[in-house]
Amino acid sequence: MTKQDNKVRQTKSGLFIRLDEAVGLLVYSPYSGLIFLVHPEDIRDTLLWLEKSDGVSPSEMITKALGVGWKINSCDASFGATHYLGDREKWDRFPWTTHFPILINWFLTGKCPLSCQYCDAVDLMGTRPEPTEEDVRRIAASILAYNPLAVVLTGGEPLESQYLEECIKLLYGQTGMLVDTNGLYLDKRHIELFKKYNVVVRISLDSPIPDVNDRLRCVRRNGAKEVETRTMSSLQKALNALCLCLDECVPVSVQTVATYQTIHDLSALGDRLYKLGVQFWRVHLVALPPDNDMNREFNRQHRVPKESRDHTLNEVIRLRRRWNGMDFQLVEDDVSRNAVVIVATDGEYLTESNTGHGKILIDPNSPKAPSLDRIFNFVSPDHHAYRYLGDPDIQLRG
Repeated sequence: MTKQDNKVRQTKSGLFIRLDEAVGLLVYSPYSGLIFLVHPEDIRDTLLWLEKSDGVSPSEMITKALGVGWKINSCDASFGATHYLGDREKWDRFPWTTHFPILINWFLTGKCPLSCQYCDAVDLMGTRPEPTEEDVRRIAASILAYNPLAVVLTGGEPLESQYLEECIKLLYGQTGMLVDTNGLYLDKRHIELFKKYNVVVRISLDSPIPDVNDRLRCVRRNGAKEVETRTMSSLQKALNALCLCLDECVPVSVQTVATYQTIHDLSALGDRLYKLGVQFWRVHLVALPPDNDMNREFNRQHRVPKESRDHTLNEVIRLRRRWNGMDFQLVEDDVSRNAVVIVATDGEYLTESNTGHGKILIDPNSPKAPSLDRIFNFVSPDHHAYRYLGDPDIQLRG
């Protein structure tokens, strides 16, 4: 290990690494879009292996998680229940003292062709100016100064941003990149761009039933550009985008928001995704802090009752054996703690409760360049890590 490993860098394997002296080696794979933590005892061999040193072979667990896309075929991947790499008995404590954010969400645009019932970005949609090219350069430099292992280009719908390609070029080689999209506009031009710059695509899809998905992720009929609105379906567009990525070998994952309306569709959705060849599926259980009437009404309409959650989770765990090779993560966010770092279109740094509405300005005195101490005063380090790695206290017992 060297001091340079404290800075995010890309290894010869193509994977990005950053050393956290308290917990181990953080690794982001642009071949899967997943983030892993390597136990301190395994760091040396893993680093040598990622730099393609001859004669170095880490454990099978590490090989099957980090070797996908450059060392082994994706069909040989194995991610287990968590993204903590190393023998389970070694992971006896989790001192979350990360000095830099693991991941930063860059809100590129407030434009979006959908009007999702549970959108957590409504307070950023059309309320702030769209960035200029100068803004984009300044924001990219600001984000990279925080040394994130990966950056998510999001919105709104990031494919609506006229500066999407410029953002990707500014970040390329200095951090991992993912694009969150609803898939409505994704075409082969985007595919070539993502291939060239090793961008992972994450597509939002909630139900395999068209009426259900389209009702929750409904199209703004007067706002969709270059799309035939008479026949448009958010489900079909998402599936088309997913198949395009799979056909063109672009790393792609699916993100699902599980609500009261969709929780019983999860096993059917999982079957469909598995048959399509999807390897990475992340499910968020939606909830808001019940501290006001609006949130309580939202929870009444959307939050999954505990009995339904437990039944469906048991069913999904049973079906995982059938979905051999698909990495499935269920994220039940603690709505009382902040976990995300968001950069708005104007460059201000914000956070929010994981699934809550409304953003918090991290530093009113320095809104576009808050100190790291200020960031982690608002963003819980352990919940930040759990969001991107999973909860070790729960998952390592299972």
